[in-house]
Amino acid sequence: DDGEPYVQAACHGGPAMLRCLRRLGCPWAPDGSTLTRALVELINDPYKSRERVQRMLSWLLDQGCPVDWDALEATAWLIKDQGADKIPAGAAEAAGPR
Repeated sequence: DDGEPYVQAACHGGPAMLRCLRRLGCPWAPDGSTLTRALVELINDPYKSRERVQRMLSWLLDQGCPVDWDALEATAWLIKDQGADKIPAGAAEAAGPR
């Protein structure tokens, strides 16, 4: 119930795996951190294209993934200011719900 299966599927799987998780009823993180963690993981992977990042994040949003917009914005600013490779794995959790 922390949304981690969606984060991993967005980064290492794809739309088919994400759809399967939804059909199985896997929960999102209730605090809205699933999308933020997916952003960090996708951006940190140098082999992911912008198109794939956009497609995976759009899919999560379209399916109703809850979002902590403040944490997402803070993480996006960190990525812009410091670079994706400088964002620690726990950054999404550290930003926390507001």
